[in-house]
Amino acid sequence: MQQITVGQGWALEIFGAGATPGAGTPGLPRWIPAESEYLPARLRRINVADVDAHACDLVAAWPKGVPVPDPDRAATWTDDDLAGVLLVHPREGFRCRVCGGRVNALYPDGGLPSWGGRHRYATHCPLCGSHVDQARLHALALFAP
Repeated sequence: MQQITVGQGWALEIFGAGATPGAGTPGLPRWIPAESEYLPARLRRINVADVDAHACDLVAAWPKGVPVPDPDRAATWTDDDLAGVLLVHPREGFRCRVCGGRVNALYPDGGLPSWGGRHRYATHCPLCGSHVDQARLHALALFAP
């Protein structure tokens, strides 16, 4: 696990893809491939009495083709290790307006920290192939359940 201070009063914790959920450790949703550009993350307030009440479980997304560093290595990460990272919310059960199927998605949030980079957003429904404009499924990534 790596912890990086973000802004004033916030810490970003990034865990290995194989992290076991529970006991203060977020895991990736089961529908995200473990060997991918996504790692479980938690953004939390620093120096507050009830840490869990001030924490948000997220997914750290690296741009495709950028090597994802190992958060379990001994060396402390710097901002360079987060180059291109975007923090996103995992969401389940969105309905495609074309085929009616349910898909899972990773949604970026403009209010969350990011470290630049170019990400390709999803362009088609993973179930029927319809363009996201028709399907109304705008997200960073879409996954079949």
